[in-house]
Amino acid sequence: MKKIVKLLTLTGAAAALVSCGNKASGDFKYLIDEFADLKVMRYDVPGWEELSLQQKEYVYHLAEAAKWGRDIYWDQNCKYNLELRKAVEKVLENYSGDRKGADFENFVIYAKRLFFSNGIHHHYAEDKFFPDCPKEYFASLLENAGVENRDFLLKLVYDPEFLPQRKASEGEDIVKASAVNFYEGVSR
Repeated sequence: MKKIVKLLTLTGAAAALVSCGNKASGDFKYLIDEFADLKVMRYDVPGWEELSLQQKEYVYHLAEAAKWGRDIYWDQNCKYNLELRKAVEKVLENYSGDRKGADFENFVIYAKRLFFSNGIHHHYAEDKFFPDCPKEYFASLLENAGVENRDFLLKLVYDPEFLPQRKASEGEDIVKASAVNFYEGVSR
């Protein structure tokens, strides 16, 4: 694990060094999207063209490893995150109803927050966040897209008492109180 951290640190440092002395182009758009309390940004990587084929392949394989690790990270954040992510993706891909209007826009914002935070808990505060669209509307989206296990998913999304935090409060059993409880009945 330490080798991987060192490797990623060196990769980041190399990218920073490659960009030294290069002027940023004035027409590069850094801010991609903004919703809720989040801003999604991208970065210009000057010098990419000067990298050797071997270096580009290395970066490609690092990116592939990160993509494969994505599901593991989602699962580590909460054992039901993957199931919800797949349901939300199914709605976004297959929903055949009206995609205009405040309720659908609020659903899309919730989906973006879910994707950004890698699950149902805020990426920083670790508290569960909720969609601004009504529960009935969310249920209709799931039904329209053919998602199964809708009742459980609605509980996961809307019930403030069900997995309210990714962390445990002081004095609580950190395993039982955490949303990251893979094994039913196991405690500290």
